[in-house]
Amino acid sequence: MIRAAAFLAAAAVAAATATAQEPDDVFAARARSAVAATVEKRHFDVAHLDTESLVAQAVEERAAGRGDDEILEKFVPAITERDYFRIGRPNAIHEDSYRYALPYAPLVPRYVSQGPNGEVTHTDDVNRQAFDFAMPIGIPLRAARPGVVARVIDGFGPATPKDPDPMAARASNEVIILHRDGTWASYVHLQKGIPVTEGQRVKRGDAIGLSGMSGAPQGPHLHFAVHVNRPDGSRRSIPIRFGPPTGAGFVPEQGQFYGNEPRTNVRLRITLDGTDIPEDKPTTWKHGVVSKLEVTLEDGLGRRRDVTNDPATRIDTLTPWSVVIEDGPALRFSQGFGFDYLARAEKHWALVQVLHRDPSAKVVGRTLLTLAVEK
Repeated sequence: MIRAAAFLAAAAVAAATATAQEPDDVFAARARSAVAATVEKRHFDVAHLDTESLVAQAVEERAAGRGDDEILEKFVPAITERDYFRIGRPNAIHEDSYRYALPYAPLVPRYVSQGPNGEVTHTDDVNRQAFDFAMPIGIPLRAARPGVVARVIDGFGPATPKDPDPMAARASNEVIILHRDGTWASYVHLQKGIPVTEGQRVKRGDAIGLSGMSGAPQGPHLHFAVHVNRPDGSRRSIPIRFGPPTGAGFVPEQGQFYGNEPRTNVRLRITLDGTDIPEDKPTTWKHGVVSKLEVTLEDGLGRRRDVTNDPATRIDTLTPWSVVIEDGPALRFSQGFGFDYLARAEKHWALVQVLHRDPSAKVVGRTLLTLAVEK
């Protein structure tokens, strides 16, 4: 009986201690620190936040009975992020007749690794109408619609695969552009060193930064979406169409490439390790091999010229999850870029575009290498 009484007494003391709350002003100071920590982790500009309003909301949640730890660890970061992205007009009416430009140079088609309602990450209101355009790190990005730069989040390096920090997914460099109808576009996962600044006006097609792998992406890509804010500050992505300013436009579909195929007037001959690559059928390529690529231009008179290292020649991977282009140039098979959710068949194909475009000489040549990767 003595032992039981002692146990019950100790439990009572512990319960009293657990239910005792620190004064509201002490808790408010901790909430203020939680806001500051979120700002620091997310590289937010505190000028876009009303810190004292956020602290007051935290105190109200406490009065309503929510636990201190839950408020400081979950509620405060959530409302800080919500208020930071309170952009444009609540319930703005999107100008549905507007046709967006592709947010990159269309001469190099890009693969839609995930489209609207994508089952991997495009499942909530914020991302349901988003597009993921797969591309290597360092590809120039362009404004898809004119507007004013409303937010710039910068300074994050490339993602660390499988980072256990739950905030890693939010460690992403972003550009947000506000449109005239009150909607806004987000360009996500950029490389650090963003060249545009808040308040800057940009036109359709203006440079806004380089593609990257900041945050926690499945692989190097641009995540693009247009948003509308609700009155409470939360946001939702909305359906849009791409294309020339007039016309029906189109909605990019997952698993397809989008870009322009230029009109050509010369032929490009490609060799890998000295072997000619046919244009009309796939070529088998061994896993783990680094292959040297050479490009020869053949004009209408049958004259040939090596343009492998000509400044007018560019070589781009269209499947960054399966092939990397190195100096030389050389092609190297790689699966280190993620996109684990792609089908096995997709991961074992490599597509490379070779484009020779010399406006001064009015010469354009283009060819596409299709490589079937064998283990």
